[in-house]
Amino acid sequence: MALLISSPQELRKVVDEEIAPELYEYVRMGGILRVEGRGEELRVIYPSREMIRKRLNELKEREKTIIAEMSKLRRLEKRGSPLDLLRIKHRILLLVDKDYRELAELVDAERLLSDKRGRKIVEELQRSKEYRERIRETLRESPVYRNRRFGEFVEKVEEVKGKLLGERYRKLEESLERVRKEMEVLRRLQRWVKG
Repeated sequence: MALLISSPQELRKVVDEEIAPELYEYVRMGGILRVEGRGEELRVIYPSREMIRKRLNELKEREKTIIAEMSKLRRLEKRGSPLDLLRIKHRILLLVDKDYRELAELVDAERLLSDKRGRKIVEELQRSKEYRERIRETLRESPVYRNRRFGEFVEKVEEVKGKLLGERYRKLEESLERVRKEMEVLRRLQRWVKG
């Protein structure tokens, strides 16, 4: 007679945990078993080998997706590329243009280069002497920048972005761990499957 099992307590009635730890792990993960027999003679009828194979394939695809997402997040965390033309021009101007160098230090251009809005500011600084004068005047006369650094928004954006990326990465790591654990349990479960 086949039994439907959905909890470790029900499973204890037909097999000890020392004999079939993978069955217990499967049930603890929320799996449902249909079994016949007892002890070491126990055989799993449900899930079938085919169902386990399909689930393993789904989990492999999920694993690939998670790994790709994690890789993308790692790339986002890195600062600008060494081949970033705006950064290259910035470094050249730091060496050859004293006016640009002084203003770049005042506005912390290096930090601005890590943000989309900040990059527009640096690009305009590089292009226009008139824009540089307007920025210099703003820094001198604006009450806002007496108590704050120019481009402070970039720091706040980076901080929030870092927290969000870190949290997202942590959740992806947890998901990957669960997927791999389920794959391992399913592989080990196959030895108990009938047929």
